[in-house]
Amino acid sequence: MTEGFSGADVSEVANTAVSIILHEYLAKYSTPEEADKHSPEAVVSMANFEEAVKKIRTQRAMKPEDRSTLSHYG
Repeated sequence: MTEGFSGADVSEVANTAVSIILHEYLAKYSTPEEADKHSPEAVVSMANFEEAVKKIRTQRAMKPEDRSTLSHYG
């Protein structure tokens, strides 16, 4: 899935996968206490990595000026 990716790209995939699950997890629980009680649920899955690879591939295909717009709004 990551053929042609640099080490930085692979690192970005891992960071993005973690970010995806954290955003989903934090959106699911309204209080820090609730989130803490359910913290074992925050597990990164292969599906998160696959989604992250798609996002990174999309970003790599964009023009540099489009990437900066994406990072400000996405």
